[in-house]
Order: sequence, then C-alpha cells, then structure tokens
Amino acid sequence: MEVITVSAGDLIPCDGVVKEGFALVDESAVAGVSTPAMIEATAGRNQVLAGTLVVEGSLTIQPNSQ
Repeated sequence: MEVITVSAGDLIPCDGVVKEGFALVDESAVAGVSTPAMIEATAGRNQVLAGTLVVEGSLTIQPNSQ
C-alpha cells in the first residue's frame, strides 16, 4: 500500500485516509471554512481532501483508490 507523508506548509496532493499523525489543515480553498480543522489518525475526523494545506503538524496518508 502506498502512503504519502505531508508536513507543515505542504499541500495535500490527494484525497485519502490519515494512518498516522495529527495536523491542523486549512480547508478554506475546498470547503470555504475559515478555521483550520484538526485532523487525527485516531479521531473520527481522519479524512483529508486534495488541495488543502497543512498548517501545523504532519500526516501519513493512504490515498483513496480511484
């Protein structure tokens, strides 16, 4: 299984599921929400969207299959 690691300042390149880590993610470009979302591997909120920005922290993501 392919995984991708992103950290602060990186754009998330694909939709996927967080397998490790936690981060604040700016989803304003995609969802229009002005407050960064906390995304965690162990929490209920563990999906990420392509084109969003990691503001703080790092994530290991398993891309969704196409």
